Amino acid sequence: MNEKVGFVVLHYMALDATANCVKSIVETQRGENFCIIVVNNGDERTEELEKLCHGASDDVVIINSKINNGFARGMNIGYCEAKYRQRCEFIVLLNNDTLMVQNDFSAQMIAEYQKKAYAAAGPKMLMPDGRTDSKSNPLRKDGLGLRLAFFKYMMTVAKYLTAFSDLDLKLLRWERRVDRATRRALTKDAGACPDGPNLTRLDNCVLHGCCIILSPQYVRRYDGLNPKTFLYVEEQILFVRILANSWTTAYLKNLSIIHVGDVATSMTVHSNREKRRFKYRHHFHSYQVLIIELLKDKWKRRCDRRDPGARQSPKDGLPGSE
Repeated sequence: MNEKVGFVVLHYMALDATANCVKSIVETQRGENFCIIVVNNGDERTEELEKLCHGASDDVVIINSKINNGFARGMNIGYCEAKYRQRCEFIVLLNNDTLMVQNDFSAQMIAEYQKKAYAAAGPKMLMPDGRTDSKSNPLRKDGLGLRLAFFKYMMTVAKYLTAFSDLDLKLLRWERRVDRATRRALTKDAGACPDGPNLTRLDNCVLHGCCIILSPQYVRRYDGLNPKTFLYVEEQILFVRILANSWTTAYLKNLSIIHVGDVATSMTVHSNREKRRFKYRHHFHSYQVLIIELLKDKWKRRCDRRDPGARQSPKDGLPGSE
């Protein structure tokens, strides 16, 4: 395997979680052509972070930011380091609350790309006890359409305004029932079910943001994720971008990682009510960004139908162009 893989780990607050994540990458990827970039997203304990990360490997690149850039912009800092300075063909964006457990992770993801090109891919999520986390990957079999995105936006506004009296909990339970019903309807075909026993790959689904694999197809074109959000909904926005390019996302069930979940948020926000309002506030802005991207894509598709020759498909990144 000659392709270089860059692992970008976004750190905020949880020092031990970041150290464990870096250590798991070093231990499982020995012998592979890879590098690790840790983006310190506003944590002032830079010396302690460097000591913990370099304890796992002296080759870890640490980039310190004085401010918390949020998820997308923070990841983009490490992404550009991996793309331009480290010359990585594949870039894996990792939350610091994840653990690598598979020795052939890099080899498998590259082999899958060579069999059938994808722009972005995601692995199966395991809980710390080893069980499959069915709520994690893929997030959805399809993306949020414009109507559903607007519904989510309005629900987020309602939940934020009613969180002061905990009435948002009733809305939250109702919304989760709707989401579960929608998920079952979309995956009732056994071939489209992420937990299907014969499934090894599921194309064109929304991937979980805690581990996003970006292939050469994507890396050549973009300098990271859409930087307009602070937290949440990045996966949906990425999905819209990929489909707009007539590319593919892939859920790869033969890849596995452990996802602990919500470590940084739990350390930042303490009370349950405060934590909910924190999430609602950032979801509110992110859904605005998603709706704008959906409207832009809808307009482009309408223009393409009127004048098919006006918009040329990009040559770089298409299967067979490498």
